[in-house]
Amino acid sequence: MTFSAAVKTFDYIEDGGVLRFSCKAKVSGKPTYAADPVQLSALTISSGTLYPTFAAGTYNYFATASASPITVTPTSAGATITVNGTAVTSGQASGNITLTTGAINEVIISVAKDAKTTTFYKILVGR
Repeated sequence: MTFSAAVKTFDYIEDGGVLRFSCKAKVSGKPTYAADPVQLSALTISSGTLYPTFAAGTYNYFATASASPITVTPTSAGATITVNGTAVTSGQASGNITLTTGAINEVIISVAKDAKTTTFYKILVGR
């Protein structure tokens, strides 16, 4: 978010060797945002079903996988995508993600269009 500010007053007082400063600012204008949130247009998992069903504005999912390893396929045209920190091409499967049996395994997908706007999706996968 960005905004404009104009300094109206600036005073200082020396108080026993300590300088105290005060400042008043007038904020004007409406806030503007760097960009709309970047979102995935599709997200699939190679084993199991995502719950809830994928929707671009939903960022947390759960799945139960019957096999390990799994892959995740995120799609977002023109975005930089990573799955657990490794770059993935939009619409292509990630590398293999090995699941620990009896544990909840976390898969983190990041989607960015620029250095300022990144959206994160999380899939908790049980096996």
